[in-house]
Amino acid sequence: MLFVGCAGPGITTYADNDPPIENGGSGGGSCNATAFTVTPVTPYIQLVVDGSGTMFQENLGGTQKFSAVKNVLVQAGSGLLNTLQSKALFGASMYTSDACPKLFSSPCALNNMAGINTALNDGANNGNHLFDPLDKAITAVATTLAAAPAGSKKVIIVATDGVANGCNSNNDNPTPAVTAATDAYANNQISTYIIGLGNADGDPNWTGFQTNMANAGAGGTGTPHNVTSSATLTTAYSTIFDAVIDCSMTLDGTIDVAQASLGTVKSNGTTLVYTTDWTAVDAHTIKLVGQACTAYKAAATTPEITATFTCGSSH
Repeated sequence: MLFVGCAGPGITTYADNDPPIENGGSGGGSCNATAFTVTPVTPYIQLVVDGSGTMFQENLGGTQKFSAVKNVLVQAGSGLLNTLQSKALFGASMYTSDACPKLFSSPCALNNMAGINTALNDGANNGNHLFDPLDKAITAVATTLAAAPAGSKKVIIVATDGVANGCNSNNDNPTPAVTAATDAYANNQISTYIIGLGNADGDPNWTGFQTNMANAGAGGTGTPHNVTSSATLTTAYSTIFDAVIDCSMTLDGTIDVAQASLGTVKSNGTTLVYTTDWTAVDAHTIKLVGQACTAYKAAATTPEITATFTCGSSH
């Protein structure tokens, strides 16, 4: 957002015939500090989980596939969403082949781990689990995500263990799912990631399906994540979350990126180092990087980020 031309408390204004403003020195006075309100960018992330029968009948490194997904995401104390649920608007949709399909869903919201847990449990305990109509699930979820505010980062993360088929058939039919992911990206800038939980029944089309889905969901440059254990499943989700929840923060005003190094950014009162801990993305956005970003996402209570800039900044 752009807020310009407003002189707040402590900001000096100058007439046209005043000397240029410098960073101290004989040509002018020091630039006064301008404090900005910092708002974390919170992506919309819909977790789409396959509700077909093999998710309950087969294991991933000794753990039932559905249980492995649920544990990695929402297990109390260790699930990834324990800390991340306050940094992104998470939702979940578990799809079954009832009603082609029937989605057991929780809409995207902050601090929504309990809602996601309920949606997954409801999907596991209800519905027709015979088939895998992924295309219908992606289309339904993308329609909902398209209503998010303009400019929002919108993401679908699919966890599945087989090539998509349809509402009433076990025959491979991957094209509609790939098309749905392609359309979501092209029409509404919704990215789709895919996590494959092993190779259900040794399907020879499995690798190609994952690659095509990953590429469709990223405009041709995606990377599939095929996992074989709870540990590699955790890594896959973590890798995607790290890419999507990138510690970007918006400012309620405008800064001069060329002079961003003169600014002061703090996390819970601790000063962060420019380029090592944070950087300026553009005139309205800063971004935590490195260990500062890692610590921000790992914190159980979201840290307070403050920012003060001098010279060329305005509200």
